[in-house]
Amino acid sequence: MLSKPSSPKKQKLLRKSVYQTLKSAILRGDLPPGKRLIENQIANELGTSRTPVREALQKLEHEKLISLSENRGFKVNEFTNDRIDEIFSIRAILESYAGRLAVTHIPNRQLKLLEKNIKEAEYFYYHWDADKLFNLNTKFHDVIIQYSHSEMLSQLLSSFREYVQKYRITMLYTKEKFYSSIEHHKKILHALKARDGLGVEKAIQEHIVEAKEILLSQTKRLFP
Repeated sequence: MLSKPSSPKKQKLLRKSVYQTLKSAILRGDLPPGKRLIENQIANELGTSRTPVREALQKLEHEKLISLSENRGFKVNEFTNDRIDEIFSIRAILESYAGRLAVTHIPNRQLKLLEKNIKEAEYFYYHWDADKLFNLNTKFHDVIIQYSHSEMLSQLLSSFREYVQKYRITMLYTKEKFYSSIEHHKKILHALKARDGLGVEKAIQEHIVEAKEILLSQTKRLFP
């Protein structure tokens, strides 16, 4: 069931609201893979005209979240292993570059906070709390992206995060695999402290590529 978007006065905000409502519903799984999306039905459910719905659907199609249905309207796309591989591979390139940029800008006080983040992650690993681990992992990566001082990179990675969110949850909630993630964070922090741009870039790439491989091995096991 879709939630009605806010009713802003400006048409531009309405279009954005409809788009975000549909996109969030897809990424949360409220609109599952294979679900048909009919323009009239969505407009009625959201209480809007068909125009902002049509524009939102076109944008979601461009982002490969939906595709034209054989009958009418659109359908929500499946996330295939090829798609997961593509998303994580691109993310590895972007985020490792953000890490290299962050070497120049990140202050020592933030490095101490990253060190504290890792210690807390170790604590919640041994006193298993998956939610805390997931949040700490997200914060660790957020700090590095923030200190890349690149607005474009931040926007691109924010978009990618929406795509990988549910897959990363699958990975991080596997206790035996999470220890490796903490060890990767230690390597990244070590390179940041040394102000080693290439070292940070390599460590982040290895971290994300391994996360991708873990995820793909899980999905192949669950959905052979």
